[in-house]
Formats: sequence, structure tokens, C-alpha cells
Amino acid sequence: MQRGTKGITLSKLAIKGRKPVEILSEGEQRSISLANFLAETGLNENNECIVFDDPVSSLDHKRREIIAQRLVEESKLKQVIIFTHDISFLFLLQNYCSSENIDCQTTTIRKINNSAGLIQENKLPWIAMSVKKRISFLRVELEKLTSLHKNIDNPDSLDEYVKQAKYWCESLRETWEHTIEEILLNNAVQRFNPAIQTQRLKDATYTKSLYAIVERGMGDCSNWVHDRAATLGESYPTPLILRGYLDNGQKFVKDNRPS
Repeated sequence: MQRGTKGITLSKLAIKGRKPVEILSEGEQRSISLANFLAETGLNENNECIVFDDPVSSLDHKRREIIAQRLVEESKLKQVIIFTHDISFLFLLQNYCSSENIDCQTTTIRKINNSAGLIQENKLPWIAMSVKKRISFLRVELEKLTSLHKNIDNPDSLDEYVKQAKYWCESLRETWEHTIEEILLNNAVQRFNPAIQTQRLKDATYTKSLYAIVERGMGDCSNWVHDRAATLGESYPTPLILRGYLDNGQKFVKDNRPS
């Protein structure tokens, strides 16, 4: 399709006289469809918003990167809304937005049991949260635990506190694990990204002394997560202890985040 001098000229895409669907893979067809769609939207100056639903389904990682970059470029001209369940693609979009200084807002839409379309504004699922967001989340949860601890007045309320404190410790341990890729390796290797960004290693902060801090932080949490030996009795971490764990994690991130 192209803009002519007196309007728009339409032409069918053919490859050696054959229909594209007969030759192209599903991923190739999707790439061409996206290119065609973006070209169409560019023809109307009044088009201020475009919406995509899983635009990189069936695409390999190289095409996914190109499309993520292209959609971020398009967002400089108009609002771009993207629905996706693909966390690695989300990370690509966020990284390109960050490098281009483009505002990227995220909203989580969930289905719980039979209820669909449940919205959490400006909040990612735990698995997709950065270390900074996880620490902020754990800080809020710690306040809830502190209130729960103050109101312990029977065995059931104690059991509830211990259960939630263990889950909190497990979440902090996962946060320490996430610092390995985000802080120590400067996101050169990401679990949801098939590509290894070797240039990020230039600013990576990894040292053996920092490894020891991470190991100690994870060990503090693990003491309460794993099944404890009977000889240790029924001890449990107080909110003050948990606050110390979280403060140590936050200090580690602040002191060692790559520039």
C-alpha cells in the first residue's frame, strides 16, 4: 500500500505469484502484518493511539527485539498500548523505554478463579518486579507483619504470624537471588531474556567480597524458610529482625548498583 498523488494506491503482496500464506512462516507473516499495520496508522495524522495484543507471538528473539525497539520508537509519535503475557518481551520494552527516556507505565490484569479482568494499576507481578520494587513491596508487607505481631494473643495468631513471616523471608531470599543478575551482573544475563548483553559486564560490580554479602543475606532468610531442627525449638523472627534483614538488602543495592 502506498500514498499516491491523488489518494492511496492498494496492491496485493505476492511472492513469485504465490500467496504469502503458502510460503511464509507464521512468524514471518506476523512481522509483515505488523509492518503493514504501522504503515497504515502512519497515513492518518489524527491517529493518536494504537493497541497491540501479544504482537511477538511465534517470533524468534531477534525479531522480538526489533519489534520492541520499533514500538518504542512509535511511542514517540503516539500512545502505544501493548497487551502481553510475555515477561521477556516486557523487559525488552522497559529497557528500550529507559534508554530512550520514554515513560513506560505498567498495569497488571489478572484472572483469579472465575473472576477475570482484575486490574492492579502500576504494579507488576512479583516475578517481573525489579529489586527496587521488591524491596518497596517487602517494606509495606513488613508493616503488616509488625501489626500482626503486636496482636498475638493466642496460639492461632502466633501460627499465622510465623507462617506469614516465613513467606516474607522466602520473598526476601528471592530478592537477594535477583540482585545477582540485576546488581552483580548488571542485567548482562536475565532469566527471561534469551540474549546475553555482554557490554553490560563492563559496569558489573561482581567481586568475591560482594558474593559473601549476598550469601549471608540469603542465609539469614533461609534460616527461617527451611524446616528447622527440633532442637532449635519454636523460635521465630521478630519484626525487628526482619527489618534488619531488609535494611541490609537495601543498603547492598544502594551501594553496589551499577552506574
